[in-house]
Amino acid sequence: MSMTSEKAMNVPKRQHWVPRFYLRYFAIPGTEDKHDPQVWIFHRKEGDPAKVGISKIAAKKFLYSPASRNGKRDHTMESKLSELETLLAELWPDLAGGFVDLGAQPTRKAVSLFLATLLLRHPASRQQMEAAYRRLAYHIDSAPKDSQGVPVIQAIISGKQELPFDVRLWNSLRSMTSTDYHQEFVASIRAHAIELAERLMEKRWSMIFIDEPVWITSDNPFFVLDTEHDKRSVSIPAVKLVFPVSPTRILWMDDMDEPPNQYYPIR
Repeated sequence: MSMTSEKAMNVPKRQHWVPRFYLRYFAIPGTEDKHDPQVWIFHRKEGDPAKVGISKIAAKKFLYSPASRNGKRDHTMESKLSELETLLAELWPDLAGGFVDLGAQPTRKAVSLFLATLLLRHPASRQQMEAAYRRLAYHIDSAPKDSQGVPVIQAIISGKQELPFDVRLWNSLRSMTSTDYHQEFVASIRAHAIELAERLMEKRWSMIFIDEPVWITSDNPFFVLDTEHDKRSVSIPAVKLVFPVSPTRILWMDDMDEPPNQYYPIR
């Protein structure tokens, strides 16, 4: 994996976890064609509504460009996400307002990969991953130790997996820095995006539509209706997923024994 300078790649410092091409569809009428369309934002807990440009929301500095120990940044993931967003931006006008074939494989693959990255790339995913690593390091460190100070552990059980304990893992977890966590977060997007997209493709897709624009989106727009399940548990039959494509279209994913790829109007 090669390191490339920010100047050579023209990589933005502010990197969005909800792409601007998508947010543009929720812009205040009359601003959607501007360089920086505006949207009304509402805090989920407090504060008054505010009008802001989409360049200023759902973004964080170098979110997908982790630094190495020598300070150089790897922009590979930001570049790949940008390429994916460019592809989806061409598809989105028809998806947001038309009646595309939801069963068409090219459309299904592109949308599935896009939604998979939305689940994986959110800053909350990084926080959850870091918290999980810290818990694992704590539990290993709390185990009885031998005369050399090494935890006396035979295996680590994670879900249905049983992994032999490796002292190198323990040492690695103990020495992880903020930079290491950042690198692991970006690596997890690369490692799980395809598998997650394949699971989404297996779901039954439906589109709920309405004539007048009434639906909103959020800074975490692809969500699970079954709150007892984690977002990555998309292969569980009970899990239903919802994604607001535009103010008039909502994509619904489930495993019901009903006709797939249908459009359902509501009033």
